[in-house]
Amino acid sequence: MLDVTLADDRYICGQLADLVVRLVNTGAGLCTHIFVRLALPGALLVLSGGTIELGRLPAGQSATHTLRIHPRQAGRWAITSPNCSYRDEMGRVCRIDNLRLEVLVAPAPAAPAARAPAGPGPAEARHLRQQIADHERLIYAHGRRLQKRKEQQAHYGAMTEPSILIEIEEIEATIIRLQRDIVRLRQRLGQ
Repeated sequence: MLDVTLADDRYICGQLADLVVRLVNTGAGLCTHIFVRLALPGALLVLSGGTIELGRLPAGQSATHTLRIHPRQAGRWAITSPNCSYRDEMGRVCRIDNLRLEVLVAPAPAAPAARAPAGPGPAEARHLRQQIADHERLIYAHGRRLQKRKEQQAHYGAMTEPSILIEIEEIEATIIRLQRDIVRLRQRLGQ
């Protein structure tokens, strides 16, 4: 007589696993021409090893066969066999028509909670502070230049050269850009 069992009947959804089928000859004589085709439900995707073929299994001995599976849905699932047969010690073909194995697939563990992004490390924080200081120095220098050009504009009035007016606009745009960069750098720094 041939017994077919599972070494383990618990699996986790979404994790590739080995489904180990154990064949045990509980009879008094040799079993030969052992053939077992397993029918797994769609929730258990068979990646390899769905058919078991074994030439001989002496009395009292056992053998194992490994199927690679991918459990895709949690629940309790039945594994059956549409074709399970062997020859007993007398050479008679024996069929196992009521083979039914059950596995339990547990839900996948919850994903770890997302952590807030960590602030910059010491080296990056130093670099960010240096960039902020550089930008502030540039704003100061551009501010002084802007003040001189505006004084020239006030002095010459309508007679101011167009190049000075263009330079005033460029300096103002540069100062605004540097101020925005400082805000962005301070946000990265966590200030």
